[in-house]
Amino acid sequence: MNADFVSGLAKRMSPGRRYLVGVSGGRDSVALLHALHAAGFGRLVVCHVNHGLRGRASGEDARFVGRLAKQMGYPYSGDRVDVLRLAKQRRLSLETAAR
Repeated sequence: MNADFVSGLAKRMSPGRRYLVGVSGGRDSVALLHALHAAGFGRLVVCHVNHGLRGRASGEDARFVGRLAKQMGYPYSGDRVDVLRLAKQRRLSLETAAR
């Protein structure tokens, strides 16, 4: 991850404060988590929402993020949301329902 980006984060955020970090399991969010860790952010809580949109892969992402949080010494909070059902019930687009 770009060193300027990481130093910019450290200037705008206090490493001693607690932050929730949403981690999808993709490259970008995993890189962000590693960058925050390397910058000394020790009080992170890693969060993941399994939207269930990609079948088995969705569950694998959730397990991966949970393991990663544990390996890095951070608490993990994960939840599963049936986005398809929510979108139909509330007549929303999938993207809006997932947010």
